[in-house]
Amino acid sequence: MLGLIFRRQGRWSQSLDELRAAFGLDPHNALFLRLVVQDLFAARRWNEAIDAQHQLIKIAGTLQFVEKIRLARLYAEATGSTHKCDEFVGSLPPEQLNSPRGIDFRMQLASWKGDYLEFKRLDASLPNFDEDGDEPIIRALRVAWVYAEHGDLDSARFKIAGFEQGFRARIVREPNNGELYSQLEQVEAIEGKREDALRDAGRAVELLPENVDALQGPEVAYTSAEVEAWLGDKDLALKKLTHLVRIPLFLTPFDLHHDAALSRLRGDQRFETLVNDPHNFEALF
Repeated sequence: MLGLIFRRQGRWSQSLDELRAAFGLDPHNALFLRLVVQDLFAARRWNEAIDAQHQLIKIAGTLQFVEKIRLARLYAEATGSTHKCDEFVGSLPPEQLNSPRGIDFRMQLASWKGDYLEFKRLDASLPNFDEDGDEPIIRALRVAWVYAEHGDLDSARFKIAGFEQGFRARIVREPNNGELYSQLEQVEAIEGKREDALRDAGRAVELLPENVDALQGPEVAYTSAEVEAWLGDKDLALKKLTHLVRIPLFLTPFDLHHDAALSRLRGDQRFETLVNDPHNFEALF
């Protein structure tokens, strides 16, 4: 618990120390090691994170397939290349390759590689995926942004249909919940409601700033940058991204480069410099 508290406070090095101590006391606890990997990932200590992830796979039990997917993603984040992901997918037996989780990962890989036709084909075979227990809006937005990136706004809006009304009802009950505004702004941006999206982006950052929560605050700021980039406010989006890519966060240059919501920044020299700067792959603590 100390490790998680320190993470929220932005005391990442202390967080890592405490989480490693927890795993040392309980070396068969996969959850504790997963938290260690998360901190190493946030630190961009790639070799340590990869070594720990290999160890995690050995003790993951029924979640071994999940952790192998995370390992493939980790290699992509560390190297900027999807080569290991391709190798991993190519090694899967049919039952895993065509499982809902396997298809979901292949959709992400197709999106990273710009294979839109494959992405659509896979999405048609897997309209929903909820094995991680996330709220449905999380995956719906991830998929919708890819459709929006490729100009298919009808499909993008179909994916998020009905969510706006639900968010507004929840906000009435939870008016100070910054995460709700953070998700609502994305729905509004995809729906073309520019003023509403920018207003709610500002509200989300106001309610959950980085100095209040060093984990969720930057994530909310990143979402606002996505929306601003999509709606054409490139200067503000790039200012935020330049800061966010240089602090511990579950965000890497690979994510920026392949984020469908940031597709309208591609080709801007400032953005290209940011995602290709080798210093942004170096350890942060």
